[in-house]
Amino acid sequence: MSDDQTIYIRINERLIQDLMSSYLKDEDFRVLGVGQEDTVSEQDIIDLKPDIIIDEYQQYQNSSFSAITVSAKDKHSPAFVILDRFEVLSNLQSLISDGISGVLLRNDDKDTLLKCLDAVSKGEFYFNSYLQFEHTNNFANERNINDIQQLTSREVEVLQEMTKLKSNEEIAQSLSISHKTVKNHRYRIGKKLGLSGRGELLRYILRNKKALNLST
Repeated sequence: MSDDQTIYIRINERLIQDLMSSYLKDEDFRVLGVGQEDTVSEQDIIDLKPDIIIDEYQQYQNSSFSAITVSAKDKHSPAFVILDRFEVLSNLQSLISDGISGVLLRNDDKDTLLKCLDAVSKGEFYFNSYLQFEHTNNFANERNINDIQQLTSREVEVLQEMTKLKSNEEIAQSLSISHKTVKNHRYRIGKKLGLSGRGELLRYILRNKKALNLST
């Protein structure tokens, strides 16, 4: 299909490469290539112009490869999904600042992978529901918590669901509203709180979760 989202898989373990490729076979995603850190250059991946890049956490951290650097080198801006082996991630804020769109675990099944890629392809965040994030107190651009009073009760409900790192579709199901309505709520929330972009909104929620009295 010409509308298929294209993906590059940069994973060192051949078994995971093959497993992901098999998961994506006959789906609405087309694998442009697979490679290891030491066998394919970052520029080679950029030249392929994939819509989504799946990268390992450790090699992503140890390289200059990120959504920001790719965007600086080329007008095409792929979404990055990070694959990790641990269920506790300590530096979520820096990953979001780098432009990461999703985080998966190595043992995730096909359904989880497809949910992640589907959300990311729509410009949303996706994080495995089993991930636990250790939050630090140094988020940039922290807004006044009193701004929450500007929000409607429904917008607060959407924020509550967002603290659980749910996708727009999952939030829509939980609140029995449409996917489009969720997007509209998120837009209005960001505007009222003076937050530009999905990354700033997510950082605000995670940083102020306790102060907002939003439970996970």
